[in-house]
Amino acid sequence: MSEKNLDAFVLLVEERSNSESCHYISGFRGSSAALIISMNEKFLITDGRYQTQSKNQSPFEIIIQSELSLPEYIAKSIKNSDFKRVGFEAEKISHAEFTKYFAPVKIEWLDASELILKLRRTKDFYEISKIKEAAKIGREAYGNVLKKVHAGMSEIEFDIKLMEEIKLLGAEKGWAHDDFIVASGTRSAMCHAPATLKKFSEGENVTVDYGAMVDGYMSDITRNFALGHADKKALEINSILLKAHNEAAKVLRPGIYIEGWGGLRVEDDYLITEDGAECLTLNDNQSIEIIS
Repeated sequence: MSEKNLDAFVLLVEERSNSESCHYISGFRGSSAALIISMNEKFLITDGRYQTQSKNQSPFEIIIQSELSLPEYIAKSIKNSDFKRVGFEAEKISHAEFTKYFAPVKIEWLDASELILKLRRTKDFYEISKIKEAAKIGREAYGNVLKKVHAGMSEIEFDIKLMEEIKLLGAEKGWAHDDFIVASGTRSAMCHAPATLKKFSEGENVTVDYGAMVDGYMSDITRNFALGHADKKALEINSILLKAHNEAAKVLRPGIYIEGWGGLRVEDDYLITEDGAECLTLNDNQSIEIIS
């Protein structure tokens, strides 16, 4: 804030949109909230549904209200303050909301969308530990489900078993907003194919893109397996992927997709430091796992 000479910064969460940034700044993980932050004060505004949760999760001063919409409450609070320069996230607040509520408040509004993003890019020890924990749970869950794989199992069945294992091992859920990708045979040529009722067959390659969430922090891992055996082309492609993946940590998600045949992808989470890149999703077997 001081770099931009801001008197205050406001953040809005509506229908869970932008909730990750709210959690990062305040600790609160509800679906509806506003933050007003100045050099001397920090307010979290939400409604009565979250009275107990907000007090348990956030050190901010809590304001419970439901008479005004959150954008309207922010605008009224800023209007009644001495703030002259206030930062907001133009990428998160709609033009209609800004025009209706913010613009009439005659102060200097500055787009400070990059402030939170810049902070969130750098992870501290706590955040790193949570991502590592999420990775450990994800990898263990995946390994457990691989032991149950058989020809005739459907993509959906694999997906359900993987999510079940992830929760049983202590994670809150899988990903926050997306379903896992389980794509077998020729469907694996689609890089974001959701799981279907298609059944696994002997000799097919299966690509699984999955992860786990622990205290709001997620892992994101992609691995491949084959039933019975992997064909020659799959092994050749996998060798290319691993070489790209391991020689350059910045190549975080290499993938090769061939229409009519299928595709393979390898994906891990990395911590980029001054000394290089550290794999947070464990150095497990990244090759195609053969399920006999």
